[in-house]
Amino acid sequence: ASRVDTVHPDARDAMPADSYDYEANCRHWPDVVGRFPVGTLEFEVTDTLRSSQYAPEPTVTRRLYVRAWYPAGDVAGHSRRPYFTTAEIDVVPVMSLQLLRQPSDALRHAVRLLTNAWVGAPPVADKFPVAVFNHGYLSYPAQHTALFEHLAANGYAVQNALVGGFLDHHVKDTPTDFPRRVRDAHPDVIVQDLSWLRERARVELN
Repeated sequence: ASRVDTVHPDARDAMPADSYDYEANCRHWPDVVGRFPVGTLEFEVTDTLRSSQYAPEPTVTRRLYVRAWYPAGDVAGHSRRPYFTTAEIDVVPVMSLQLLRQPSDALRHAVRLLTNAWVGAPPVADKFPVAVFNHGYLSYPAQHTALFEHLAANGYAVQNALVGGFLDHHVKDTPTDFPRRVRDAHPDVIVQDLSWLRERARVELN
């Protein structure tokens, strides 16, 4: 068994800093190959026909937070997005890392790991097929970034619907929010989110 397998989970936080290779997951980001530079942005849209009754702050409309990757035009003057921002790093990957029996801060150096996506870069003036995606309850928005960059570089626009209002609620999450956030991420609700995003994209393209 490896050292990680033999350490009791309750003792994880007591591991000395030099016992874990924090650089292992954050040394290099894969290059992307395709016709286009990749742009990325985050935005909120509202479905006025559905509520978010199980969100930490219930609303009568369904607020969706989306992280998108798309074929970009001129990226001059724009910066590359890190795998995690400083606001995300202490919250976003923690649950996934705990399930993998890794230290909760195992990806702390990912704030220095720059992806291939340029924040807020203008999109190419053309029509592209749209893929909608959900990262899953125990995953996080950045986890499939390399895949989405590949799609965007080759002519697809990708919209990742963040579970439970990820940008707003997860970063401010507290233990008392947990049961309602689980309900807000119910598979049936997520399917409805993706169907609505797909239809919204189809209408806007036409």
